[in-house]
Amino acid sequence: MTAGTPIALLALFALIPLTAYVFWSKRPAIAVLVVGFFAALFGPEGSYFKLPLVPPLDKLTLPYLLLFVFALVRCGPQLKRAKIFRGADLLILLAILGGFLTLATNGDALRYGSWRTIDIPPLVINDGIQLGFQELLLAGFPFILGRALFRSPRDLRDLLHFLVVAGLIQTLFIWVELRMSPQFHTWLYGYGAHSDFLQTIRWGGYRPMVFMAHGLAMALFMLVAFLAVIVLREAGETQIRDRFRIGRVAIYLGVVLVLCKSTGAILYALVLVPLLLRGRPERQVKVAAFLAALVLLYPVLRASDLVPVDALVDQAKSLSPERAQSLEFRFDNEEMLLEKARERFAFGWGGHGRRSVYDDELGKEIAVADGHWIIVLGARGALGFLEAFGLLVIPIFLVRRRFARLRDPAERKGLAGFALIVAICAFDLLPNGLFSNYIYLLAGALMGMAQEIQKRTNTWST
Repeated sequence: MTAGTPIALLALFALIPLTAYVFWSKRPAIAVLVVGFFAALFGPEGSYFKLPLVPPLDKLTLPYLLLFVFALVRCGPQLKRAKIFRGADLLILLAILGGFLTLATNGDALRYGSWRTIDIPPLVINDGIQLGFQELLLAGFPFILGRALFRSPRDLRDLLHFLVVAGLIQTLFIWVELRMSPQFHTWLYGYGAHSDFLQTIRWGGYRPMVFMAHGLAMALFMLVAFLAVIVLREAGETQIRDRFRIGRVAIYLGVVLVLCKSTGAILYALVLVPLLLRGRPERQVKVAAFLAALVLLYPVLRASDLVPVDALVDQAKSLSPERAQSLEFRFDNEEMLLEKARERFAFGWGGHGRRSVYDDELGKEIAVADGHWIIVLGARGALGFLEAFGLLVIPIFLVRRRFARLRDPAERKGLAGFALIVAICAFDLLPNGLFSNYIYLLAGALMGMAQEIQKRTNTWST
């Protein structure tokens, strides 16, 4: 089974020879970056092909499945040394088990509405298989590849440089869409990446998307690229790929980030850039750990009414009435969905719209899920939330614990800044969805570097 235009499906199939070529012509770590980010930034949204008993293979899952298979062939010893599916990787196996536990607790059909009704079928064995293995493809393989292949200061430097260069390339497309509206996806693949064109209009102009699912996704990636260049600058780098002066690149990416017109991404930058420029690495790691703890505890805080919802909305009104209305809408919908999630808190409701909230009379879906945390909690319960977010925050806690062992100033600044990047990407999953899964690759890379610290007395090997 397939979905998408012929050119979109052809682009997905083209990832197979592309991955083979890149993996055998580049260093494995670089190959993972090239293929993973090329698919995320230029692949077709919403297109996939489906094999029996296998979750849909799209631009997020297919590249990492291919990369993992090629990594087993080319660098099996490296994966063996990394001891995959141990330690934090056990969360991935827990997610696979969780899919079957969700299946076991959702064998009932659901009916909503009285005047008009909607019937939702019970989960079947195929649903349980796909729930578990979807997480292996979406989060597990990127995390494992990042953890196994990114270990040294050289790997971190290459990763940060790659993010900056990828951001610079994206700006070429962003300038066009700022003028002509988000059209690249339609021009190449024959359909828009997002169904609601009104969401591309912000601040009297257009919010670029290029080939990503939403303007928020593009803004977050440009934030990552912008923060990466700041981290490199603080770690002592003076040029990007020996061509561009790093200060000018930072200013340029900062301007483009503002033009992406995402209030959240801009606020993140306003908070984190001064911290990266002025704060000591120890403080940066502490802030990263605080954000990670907040992400992990957010469902509990939200369920206990410890999140100051009204104060946050009032504060947003002072900045923008439009943004305040959007924030209030999200909080109201979160409350409805959280109430539904409580009913099957441990293992969730599964798929097919079972986790959503419906009108008592018309049987119409009335709740909109924006944050990835509430989507995961509703569909896969507390166990699924622990896996999805545990993979993101455990590396940050591990860096915080072992950071004092590092002595080299440049390495300390680089690792602390990178921990902040992973932390803010995880934090963004509270208000927004998981538009792209490269965050798990970054978290895995941070985990690999944190584990490497334990093997060194004063510094990493280069």
